[in-house]
Amino acid sequence: MNTVMNAQTQHTVRIVGFAGLLAALVTWWCARFTARRGFLVRMLFALFIFIVAFCSFGGLLRFIYIHAIYPSQQDWSLSGMYLASLNDFYTFLLDMMIPPRPGYLGLAVAAAIYVALFGPASENC
Repeated sequence: MNTVMNAQTQHTVRIVGFAGLLAALVTWWCARFTARRGFLVRMLFALFIFIVAFCSFGGLLRFIYIHAIYPSQQDWSLSGMYLASLNDFYTFLLDMMIPPRPGYLGLAVAAAIYVALFGPASENC
């Protein structure tokens, strides 16, 4: 696997994995708000939460990674960190959307269906 991917790609894959894990946990936790609704509402809510959390955590983890690896090249003021975090969020979002990656969309839909089917039941709310 190391012969196929360069170091930057390996870091991106790690960030995507951790962001997906955190997004799935947040989605599972938030699914109890729609536990008494129908399947379609539960699935759409889980899909929305998963995609928002995935992109947010991905941007945050990318921001942390860049600031940890290259600390001397970063602006550590509040406005500099804010602008860098926005830049990392948009960069992560664009990396996931352009070019279209149907695999990520399929995983997001599969996660939403899984949470809708096996998520918190109404008697647990």
